[in-house]
Amino acid sequence: MDMEHVSLSQLRKTVIEKLKYHYAHGNLEDEEFERMLGEATNAETKDALVPIHKMLSPVPEEDTDSKKTSAASSSVTRKSYGTFMSILGGTERRGIWNVPKRNRCINILGGTELNLTQCELNNEDTVFEVVCILGGMEIIVPDNVNVVVESIPILGGIEDSTQSHSVNGPTIIIRGIVALGGIEIRQLTKRERRKLKRY
Repeated sequence: MDMEHVSLSQLRKTVIEKLKYHYAHGNLEDEEFERMLGEATNAETKDALVPIHKMLSPVPEEDTDSKKTSAASSSVTRKSYGTFMSILGGTERRGIWNVPKRNRCINILGGTELNLTQCELNNEDTVFEVVCILGGMEIIVPDNVNVVVESIPILGGIEDSTQSHSVNGPTIIIRGIVALGGIEIRQLTKRERRKLKRY
């Protein structure tokens, strides 16, 4: 970007888009995101925005204009089966991504967090086959989906706090076994919504 010929408002918009992208993909912590977002919003000169702009890598082209990504091209790269495995560790997935129709999630003495609020659910039913043994899993779902839980807890727990449902929306099915572990299925909190929808 040619800083000399770009306006303050254009640079501010670019910086905020970068911040939103890197926060959604887990590259920025909450406090870091809030601080830099405040600096970008209140900046009165381009010089105040340049350090943040240079610090953050560019947003990939496919994310700057999602309309250019057709269903046909997406189907070429979309996987039919996804695997998330956490053994003595943790796994996190959020941001913009295509969710396969079937997904295997294995948590043994570990945990997985899946944020589906910005993803593409291109199937009528999306299945997550879950095995949690002394582990846990958190699934954050969009507002326009239906959730069906078919998991069996054994000395464990499954909490589904989703409230809104859509007759015509996609369905997320949670299957599997939870032994001495837990699964939480929820929607975004008010605080999380403010961060993503504020700008």
